Amino acid sequence: MFRDIFRSIVFVNVCPILSDKLGFDWVMSNESQYLKFIVTDKWRTSFLFTNNTGSWHPYSHAFRYNPNGVAHSTSQTSFYAIQSNYMLSNSIFFDIKYSNLKYSNGYFVYEDPTDPQYVNDIFFQSIPGFFTGGQEKAHSNRETMDHNFKFDFNWQLNKYHNLKSGVDLLYHQIQNNYHTIQPHPDSTDYHPFIFSDTTLTTYNDVFDVSRDFDSGLTSFFLKN
Repeated sequence: MFRDIFRSIVFVNVCPILSDKLGFDWVMSNESQYLKFIVTDKWRTSFLFTNNTGSWHPYSHAFRYNPNGVAHSTSQTSFYAIQSNYMLSNSIFFDIKYSNLKYSNGYFVYEDPTDPQYVNDIFFQSIPGFFTGGQEKAHSNRETMDHNFKFDFNWQLNKYHNLKSGVDLLYHQIQNNYHTIQPHPDSTDYHPFIFSDTTLTTYNDVFDVSRDFDSGLTSFFLKN
């Protein structure tokens, strides 16, 4: 049972929309939480969480009279970590830490690539030099995630020598989903359509890559 909650911080900061003279809109918010628990005199545990989100709409002079046709960008970064420290004796202790970092970003007009608000490309014409209708049809979502587990063992042998050993494991994953929205090939009316992930075409770029990295470390230090 926890004897004491040492510290608890909850911070929320929302940044208002920032606009410059060119019409660039930017919205950002961030949240962070930190908790530390003193379980016993020899055991302490902490938890950290942060979350940052952003959205911005770039200015395009070609879309001056059709600003809603420009794709906008979104991003989200979330991180949490759990760390535990335990003292086996006055000279021996170990640390265990697990962390998760997730970053995602998107680029689209509407989040759903088959949203019925997408219109026929016949409206996407530059007259004269400006796009007065239609929308950008690029649609992208990309997510990267890192799982990290770390174990450190420390033994202060004497006032000059310290023995340290540990393991550091990392799992990395990337998911990429890019599509160029096309008219539905099986309909005479316009309906937004994207090709499946298994279709070989230049209108999409979809992949999921995972990779494991691991390393171990044992070292001996001479302290001056």
